[in-house]
Amino acid sequence: MPRPPHPQLIRAERLFAVSDLHVDHARNRDWVADLGRENYQDSVLLLAGDISHRLERIRETFSVLTTMFKKVFFVPGNHDLWVTGDEIDSLEKLRHLEEACREAGVLRQPGLIDSGDSVVRIVPLDSWYHEPEDSGDSLFVGRDGDEAWRDVWADYRRIRWPVNSMGGGIFEHLTDASRGFERHAGQVPVVIFSHFLPRRELLRGRSSEEASRRWEPRHAFNFSRVAGSRAIDRNLRSLNSSVHVYGHQHRNRDRVIEGVRYVSHCLGYPAERDRAHIVDLEQGPILLWDATGGLRSQCLRSDEGRKG
Repeated sequence: MPRPPHPQLIRAERLFAVSDLHVDHARNRDWVADLGRENYQDSVLLLAGDISHRLERIRETFSVLTTMFKKVFFVPGNHDLWVTGDEIDSLEKLRHLEEACREAGVLRQPGLIDSGDSVVRIVPLDSWYHEPEDSGDSLFVGRDGDEAWRDVWADYRRIRWPVNSMGGGIFEHLTDASRGFERHAGQVPVVIFSHFLPRRELLRGRSSEEASRRWEPRHAFNFSRVAGSRAIDRNLRSLNSSVHVYGHQHRNRDRVIEGVRYVSHCLGYPAERDRAHIVDLEQGPILLWDATGGLRSQCLRSDEGRKG
């Protein structure tokens, strides 16, 4: 999709983020609908991937959210690129997604939110994950039972990349457009969002107080194999990011590492919320910036663990 040389200017008062809506589940569609049209008319939403594998559900969700929020930004996740219909491959699915974005007025290019008193720059960063066989940028951490991973991960059945059409690999193909983005001056805060994880430290919860830790369940397979890539972190830091929003893991995080705040605010699956594997969703999407206070401070999340 062509990227404009300058970010789109948006007059708004607040910036929110959420990911992994998975609206194929009726309870998740209800959660989205219950956000209410009257609550976010002055606000912008960052939607960090995994709406649905069904294009019609994605279009419906865009239609709902664009009536609630002043503007919506989007990057695709792996579920959004599953080939389950008439598409030849996942790149064709991506082209269909971009067409749906254009039709709905959902933004895929950088933007500048200006309230008149405060400014924040938004950069969507398309990405993918590196597996350990692909690159030293993989976030992979070995563990017992890792030999069963292919039987669990649906991408190996539902993602289809064209053969020999991308010289540097799918990650490089998807992130190529971001190389033309401008590095921004420090006085304007930059919020970058992608779907996949940028750092290995984010794979597990942590708390600064040992006494407050609680057990956090592991995924049923070795998620680190398909979690993300260190290259995402290099990209966001090269663009002088203050905040990075991501999703994919279905574990909510809020952490500052080496001067960058990393935020994951996933809706995930209803069963994960029922088991308290995903928390802190009562107030809806997470507020990142507002006109009066600028970038909001780090939240201390209850999912960051208490020793069990």
